[in-house]
Amino acid sequence: MLAKKNARYYLTEQRSECEHWFRCVRSMETYSEAVYITPRMARELLDARKTRRNLRVVGPSDLKLAGTHHNVAISFSGNLIEGQQILENIIENGKSTEVLVTFNLSDRVVF
Repeated sequence: MLAKKNARYYLTEQRSECEHWFRCVRSMETYSEAVYITPRMARELLDARKTRRNLRVVGPSDLKLAGTHHNVAISFSGNLIEGQQILENIIENGKSTEVLVTFNLSDRVVF
């Protein structure tokens, strides 16, 4: 599965060179790829975010929507732009999930 291979890249191959897995980018350009996000990866990204938004109330069934339209967007500086809800769901349910992650968006982008 490509998403699991991508997760291994971010967690192992480049980890010694980066403070956070989501800063170990493959390119300086904006790009997206499927990544198998583990609860540990989700927690690390949420802990490093600069802004926090209120979460809506969701149930466990929302987690199965990951991989369809729930995505994560990370700015060039490593700030979480989109995806707080799905990351919180991954942590709460303790289940790794395939998510489309977009890296290196402009820091001026707001969803």
